[in-house]
Amino acid sequence: MSMTIRDMSSLFTNWNQNSSNNTSSLFQTSSNFGINLTDYATIKSGSYKKLLRAYYALDEDGARKYTQSTIKNNTQTSGKEQAKKLAAVGNSADEVKEAADALLAQGSKSVFQKIETKDASGKETLAYDTDAIYKAVDKFVTSYNRMIEKTGDSDNERVLKTALSTVNNTKANEKLLGTIGITITSDNKLDLDEEKFKASDMENVKAVFNKTTSFGYQTSANASLVSFYAERAASQAVMYGENGTYTYNYRSGQLYNAGI
Repeated sequence: MSMTIRDMSSLFTNWNQNSSNNTSSLFQTSSNFGINLTDYATIKSGSYKKLLRAYYALDEDGARKYTQSTIKNNTQTSGKEQAKKLAAVGNSADEVKEAADALLAQGSKSVFQKIETKDASGKETLAYDTDAIYKAVDKFVTSYNRMIEKTGDSDNERVLKTALSTVNNTKANEKLLGTIGITITSDNKLDLDEEKFKASDMENVKAVFNKTTSFGYQTSANASLVSFYAERAASQAVMYGENGTYTYNYRSGQLYNAGI
Protein backbone atom coordinates (compact mmCIF):
# COMPACT_ATOMS: atom_id res chain seq x y z
CA MET A 1 0.00 0.00 0.00
CA SER A 2 1.52 3.35 -1.02
CA MET A 3 1.64 6.26 1.37
CA THR A 4 1.54 10.00 0.72
CA ILE A 5 4.16 12.50 1.82
CA ARG A 6 1.71 13.76 4.46
CA ASP A 7 1.20 10.20 5.75
CA MET A 8 4.92 9.65 5.95
CA SER A 9 5.57 12.94 7.70
CA SER A 10 2.93 12.02 10.30
CA LEU A 11 4.38 8.53 10.70
CA PHE A 12 7.92 9.73 11.29
CA THR A 13 6.75 12.55 13.61
CA ASN A 14 4.78 10.10 15.74
CA TRP A 15 7.73 7.70 15.82
CA ASN A 16 10.10 10.47 16.85
CA GLN A 17 7.71 11.73 19.57
CA ASN A 18 7.24 8.23 20.99
CA SER A 19 10.98 7.69 21.01
CA SER A 20 11.53 11.01 22.77
CA ASN A 21 8.84 10.20 25.34
CA ASN A 22 10.44 6.85 26.09
CA THR A 23 13.83 8.48 26.52
CA SER A 24 12.38 11.15 28.83
CA SER A 25 10.83 8.50 31.06
CA LEU A 26 14.12 6.65 31.25
CA PHE A 27 16.18 9.71 32.13
CA GLN A 28 15.03 12.39 34.54
CA THR A 29 17.24 14.96 32.81
CA SER A 30 15.17 14.80 29.65
CA SER A 31 16.27 18.28 28.57
CA ASN A 32 19.76 16.92 28.00
CA PHE A 33 18.41 14.40 25.51
CA GLY A 34 16.13 16.63 23.39
CA ILE A 35 17.38 16.54 19.83
CA ASN A 36 16.56 18.12 16.49
CA LEU A 37 18.18 18.73 13.12
CA THR A 38 20.56 21.36 14.54
CA ASP A 39 21.53 19.10 17.45
CA TYR A 40 22.44 16.24 15.14
CA ALA A 41 24.68 18.59 13.20
CA THR A 42 26.67 19.33 16.35
CA ILE A 43 27.77 15.70 16.40
CA LYS A 44 28.50 15.24 12.71
CA SER A 45 26.82 16.66 9.65
CA GLY A 46 24.65 14.18 7.80
CA SER A 47 23.66 12.03 10.79
CA TYR A 48 20.05 13.20 10.76
CA LYS A 49 19.73 12.52 7.04
CA LYS A 50 21.14 9.03 7.54
CA LEU A 51 18.52 8.42 10.22
CA LEU A 52 15.80 9.52 7.83
CA ARG A 53 17.11 7.22 5.12
CA ALA A 54 16.61 4.26 7.44
CA TYR A 55 12.86 4.88 7.20
CA TYR A 56 12.35 6.51 3.81
CA ALA A 57 13.13 5.69 0.21
CA LEU A 58 13.05 8.02 -2.76
CA ASP A 59 10.98 6.79 -5.71
CA GLU A 60 11.50 7.67 -9.37
CA ASP A 61 9.18 10.68 -9.12
CA GLY A 62 11.04 12.10 -6.15
CA ALA A 63 8.20 11.30 -3.75
CA ARG A 64 8.93 9.83 -0.31
CA LYS A 65 7.54 6.40 0.38
CA TYR A 66 7.89 3.82 3.16
CA THR A 67 7.80 0.13 2.33
CA GLN A 68 8.68 -3.12 4.07
CA SER A 69 10.90 -4.09 1.13
CA THR A 70 12.87 -0.89 1.61
CA ILE A 71 13.65 -1.84 5.19
CA LYS A 72 14.55 -5.42 4.20
CA ASN A 73 16.79 -4.40 1.33
CA ASN A 74 18.52 -1.76 3.39
CA THR A 75 19.05 -4.20 6.25
CA GLN A 76 20.20 -6.91 3.88
CA THR A 77 23.07 -4.85 2.55
CA SER A 78 24.08 -2.85 5.61
CA GLY A 79 23.20 -4.86 8.74
CA LYS A 80 26.68 -6.24 9.29
CA GLU A 81 28.28 -2.96 8.27
CA GLN A 82 26.17 -1.06 10.79
CA ALA A 83 26.99 -3.61 13.48
CA LYS A 84 30.69 -3.07 12.82
CA LYS A 85 30.24 0.69 13.07
CA LEU A 86 28.46 0.19 16.38
CA ALA A 87 31.33 -2.00 17.52
CA ALA A 88 33.70 0.90 16.88
CA VAL A 89 31.38 3.20 18.81
CA GLY A 90 31.17 0.79 21.74
CA ASN A 91 34.91 0.23 21.84
CA SER A 92 35.66 3.96 21.75
CA ALA A 93 33.16 4.56 24.56
CA ASP A 94 34.76 1.80 26.64
CA GLU A 95 38.12 3.52 26.17
CA VAL A 96 36.67 6.81 27.42
CA LYS A 97 35.22 5.14 30.49
CA GLU A 98 38.52 3.38 31.21
CA ALA A 99 40.49 6.63 30.90
CA ALA A 100 37.98 8.60 32.98
CA ASP A 101 37.82 5.93 35.67
CA ALA A 102 41.62 5.91 35.91
CA LEU A 103 41.46 9.63 36.71
CA LEU A 104 38.64 9.02 39.20
CA ALA A 105 40.58 6.35 41.13
CA GLN A 106 41.14 7.06 44.81
CA GLY A 107 43.72 6.08 47.41
CA SER A 108 46.95 4.36 46.43
CA LYS A 109 45.71 3.85 42.86
CA SER A 110 45.04 7.53 42.32
CA VAL A 111 47.18 9.39 39.82
CA PHE A 112 46.66 12.38 42.11
CA GLN A 113 48.44 10.76 45.02
CA LYS A 114 51.32 13.05 45.99
CA ILE A 115 54.89 11.80 45.80
CA GLU A 116 58.11 12.89 47.48
CA THR A 117 60.21 15.31 45.46
CA LYS A 118 63.37 17.29 46.09
CA ASP A 119 63.89 20.93 45.25
CA ALA A 120 67.18 22.50 44.16
CA SER A 121 68.36 22.75 47.77
CA GLY A 122 67.65 19.08 48.40
CA LYS A 123 64.60 19.71 50.56
CA GLU A 124 62.01 16.96 50.31
CA THR A 125 58.36 17.84 49.82
CA LEU A 126 55.15 16.10 48.76
CA ALA A 127 53.88 17.16 45.36
CA TYR A 128 51.73 15.96 42.49
CA ASP A 129 53.38 13.95 39.73
CA THR A 130 52.51 16.40 36.97
CA ASP A 131 53.91 14.22 34.19
CA ALA A 132 51.84 11.21 35.26
CA ILE A 133 48.69 13.32 35.54
CA TYR A 134 49.27 14.85 32.12
CA LYS A 135 49.73 11.39 30.59
CA ALA A 136 46.42 10.21 32.10
CA VAL A 137 44.52 13.30 30.94
CA ASP A 138 46.06 13.08 27.46
CA LYS A 139 44.79 9.49 27.20
CA PHE A 140 41.33 10.70 28.24
CA VAL A 141 41.33 13.48 25.63
CA THR A 142 42.47 11.10 22.87
CA SER A 143 39.77 8.54 23.68
CA TYR A 144 37.12 11.27 24.07
CA ASN A 145 37.87 12.63 20.59
CA ARG A 146 37.72 9.14 19.09
CA MET A 147 34.30 8.53 20.69
CA ILE A 148 32.89 11.80 19.34
CA GLU A 149 34.13 10.88 15.87
CA LYS A 150 32.79 7.32 15.99
CA THR A 151 29.36 8.28 17.36
CA GLY A 152 29.02 10.66 14.42
CA ASP A 153 29.18 7.64 12.12
CA SER A 154 26.28 5.96 13.93
CA ASP A 155 22.64 5.94 12.83
CA ASN A 156 21.37 4.93 16.27
CA GLU A 157 19.22 7.64 17.83
CA ARG A 158 20.08 6.88 21.43
CA VAL A 159 23.79 6.71 20.71
CA LEU A 160 23.56 10.12 19.01
CA LYS A 161 21.47 11.60 21.82
CA THR A 162 23.91 10.44 24.46
CA ALA A 163 26.84 11.75 22.43
CA LEU A 164 25.00 15.07 22.19
CA SER A 165 24.51 15.08 25.96
CA THR A 166 28.25 14.48 26.34
CA VAL A 167 29.07 17.37 24.02
CA ASN A 168 26.65 19.68 25.84
CA ASN A 169 28.12 18.72 29.21
CA THR A 170 31.62 19.46 27.88
CA LYS A 171 30.49 22.87 26.63
CA ALA A 172 28.95 23.58 30.03
CA ASN A 173 32.41 22.97 31.56
CA GLU A 174 34.30 24.91 28.88
CA LYS A 175 35.50 27.69 31.18
CA LEU A 176 36.69 25.25 33.84
CA LEU A 177 38.50 23.12 31.26
CA GLY A 178 40.16 26.25 29.92
CA THR A 179 41.82 26.87 33.28
CA ILE A 180 43.80 23.63 32.89
CA GLY A 181 44.77 24.06 29.24
CA ILE A 182 41.91 22.15 27.57
CA THR A 183 39.90 23.86 24.84
CA ILE A 184 36.98 22.73 22.67
CA THR A 185 37.60 22.70 18.92
CA SER A 186 35.10 23.66 16.21
CA ASP A 187 34.22 19.98 15.65
CA ASN A 188 33.42 19.41 19.35
CA LYS A 189 36.65 17.63 20.15
CA LEU A 190 39.14 18.50 22.89
CA ASP A 191 42.58 20.02 22.49
CA LEU A 192 45.11 19.64 25.31
CA ASP A 193 47.94 22.17 25.56
CA GLU A 194 50.76 20.40 27.40
CA GLU A 195 52.60 23.55 28.46
CA LYS A 196 49.50 25.28 29.82
CA PHE A 197 48.31 22.10 31.47
CA LYS A 198 51.55 21.45 33.36
CA ALA A 199 51.70 25.10 34.44
CA SER A 200 48.16 24.99 35.87
CA ASP A 201 47.15 24.22 39.44
CA MET A 202 46.84 20.44 39.81
CA GLU A 203 44.15 21.00 42.43
CA ASN A 204 42.01 22.38 39.62
CA VAL A 205 42.80 19.35 37.48
CA LYS A 206 41.78 17.13 40.36
CA ALA A 207 38.51 19.02 40.70
CA VAL A 208 37.77 18.47 37.00
CA PHE A 209 38.52 14.74 36.91
CA ASN A 210 38.71 13.22 40.38
CA LYS A 211 35.51 14.26 42.14
CA THR A 212 32.05 12.71 42.24
CA THR A 213 29.76 14.65 39.83
CA SER A 214 32.87 16.20 38.24
CA PHE A 215 33.31 16.56 34.48
CA GLY A 216 35.28 13.33 34.44
CA TYR A 217 32.60 11.47 36.39
CA GLN A 218 29.79 12.72 34.14
CA THR A 219 31.74 11.83 31.01
CA SER A 220 32.37 8.32 32.33
CA ALA A 221 28.63 7.89 32.95
CA ASN A 222 27.75 9.06 29.44
CA ALA A 223 30.39 6.80 27.91
CA SER A 224 28.81 3.85 29.73
CA LEU A 225 25.45 4.71 28.17
CA VAL A 226 26.96 5.06 24.70
CA SER A 227 28.59 1.62 25.06
CA PHE A 228 25.33 0.08 26.31
CA TYR A 229 23.21 1.52 23.50
CA ALA A 230 25.78 0.59 20.85
CA GLU A 231 26.04 -3.00 22.04
CA ARG A 232 22.27 -3.42 22.28
CA ALA A 233 21.69 -1.92 18.82
CA ALA A 234 24.40 -4.11 17.29
CA SER A 235 22.91 -7.24 18.83
CA GLN A 236 19.61 -6.36 17.17
CA ALA A 237 21.13 -5.85 13.73
CA VAL A 238 19.34 -8.15 11.30
CA MET A 239 20.49 -9.59 7.98
CA TYR A 240 18.55 -11.70 5.52
CA GLY A 241 20.10 -14.68 3.76
CA GLU A 242 19.07 -17.70 1.77
CA ASN A 243 18.71 -19.80 4.92
CA GLY A 244 16.72 -17.33 6.98
CA THR A 245 17.27 -14.31 9.17
CA TYR A 246 20.48 -13.72 11.09
CA THR A 247 21.69 -11.45 13.87
CA TYR A 248 25.25 -10.25 14.23
CA ASN A 249 27.06 -10.23 17.56
CA TYR A 250 29.63 -7.48 17.26
CA ARG A 251 31.57 -8.58 20.33
CA SER A 252 32.27 -12.02 18.89
CA GLY A 253 31.96 -11.10 15.21
CA GLN A 254 29.66 -14.11 14.65
CA LEU A 255 26.38 -14.48 12.78
CA TYR A 256 23.50 -16.30 14.46
CA ASN A 257 20.33 -17.73 12.93
CA ALA A 258 17.50 -15.73 14.49
CA GLY A 259 14.90 -18.29 13.49
CA ILE A 260 12.53 -15.68 12.11
